[in-house]
Amino acid sequence: MFVVYGGVAPAGLALHPRAGLVLVGLTLAAHAGWDVVHLVRARVVPRSLAEACLALDAPLGIAVVLTALGS
Repeated sequence: MFVVYGGVAPAGLALHPRAGLVLVGLTLAAHAGWDVVHLVRARVVPRSLAEACLALDAPLGIAVVLTALGS
């Protein structure tokens, strides 16, 4: 999973700035989905960490996508 997210960063830099922002926002939103998996399973990371990461990733991902599409 780390390789996938690590590969998104250079791809985002290589794209047009607006497309890169959308890619980053969608990646954050996808990570929020991964946080939900950890939250439900209650494995790998403590529930509080999964909750905190979900609370950060979901709104930030949505905000980044909306900012990219609005500019």
